[in-house]
Amino acid sequence: SPGSLVRFEEMWKEKTHDDWVNRVLYLSELNAVGSCSLDRNICITDVERRAAVRTLTGHVKGVYAIDWSPKYKFIASCGMERNVLLWNPFSVKSIATLSGHTSSVVDLVVNEPENQIITLGQDKSIMVWDIRTHKCLQTFHDRQAYRPDNRLGSMLYDYKRRSLVAASVQPKTWKLITKDRTTSAAHSHPCVAALYNDQFQQVVTADQAGTVCVWNANTGEIDFRFQNAHGSDGKLTAAGFDGGKRRLITGGSDGRLLMWNFSNGNKLKELTSPTDDEVTAVVHTGGSNQKRIVGVGWNHLVTFWDDDADGRKKAPCSRQLHGHAADVLCIAQSPPSILAT
Repeated sequence: SPGSLVRFEEMWKEKTHDDWVNRVLYLSELNAVGSCSLDRNICITDVERRAAVRTLTGHVKGVYAIDWSPKYKFIASCGMERNVLLWNPFSVKSIATLSGHTSSVVDLVVNEPENQIITLGQDKSIMVWDIRTHKCLQTFHDRQAYRPDNRLGSMLYDYKRRSLVAASVQPKTWKLITKDRTTSAAHSHPCVAALYNDQFQQVVTADQAGTVCVWNANTGEIDFRFQNAHGSDGKLTAAGFDGGKRRLITGGSDGRLLMWNFSNGNKLKELTSPTDDEVTAVVHTGGSNQKRIVGVGWNHLVTFWDDDADGRKKAPCSRQLHGHAADVLCIAQSPPSILAT
């Protein structure tokens, strides 16, 4: 009743760790208590027997946090090391390791309705993992600076509001947004190329209709998109980067190659061919003095274009190699001067 005094009384205690205990968690389906400690161990203590029935060992440094998934029947743990471990509570070995953080992992949350594990790094990086595939779905950072200690200490998931709440000197929330991946934001025709650019941490994809999408490799979001790269009637058939990965080169069904600034969709140069046969593959070759673009295709030839900074918007090919008696479908290079087709 209102005004009544509520007291907690000790029922029993059990020493299961040899160092500071960082987290305790009731595992209702097991009628047990899970705990983790700086002694590197995770202990499962039976409530009825009042004794530790299992000790999970696998962390090489102290364990900061654990969480339990009743639906999938696993325990997730994190600590001073950079990996997250998943455990079968009836086993003494970890069943999976999630690697990706670049600092200690201070907290984690299992979000069963969305089939996610959310982990918090000491550097304020937050990673979202798929429970079923153990793949990282998203990484983002809290850029806000906190005083006197610039860190996030813990977090929880608000199921009612579908929000992630992290705590520093004040709570901070991130709303879970569900996006329809079947919308027209990406490709509606078959993709012919997917290229990873480690200079900009981006993925560039291109489809037959000439739609080019530039994706943020860390978030999975589209940074930029342009369409009809080879005209409304043309077909894009091949793509590749230049040597510095700052320009995109696309080949079409009409034998032309086009060079793009893929950050804004600006066409830099058109490379023409004596024939109008489809281009099947393209590479950029050469060192600092002799840079060339090489294309192959249905004309049975290996065609070279000089990559000159001459300001020309249209350039013819400079050389063609004969040797194939049929369509050339692919090309590879061994820098600085060997090509295989």
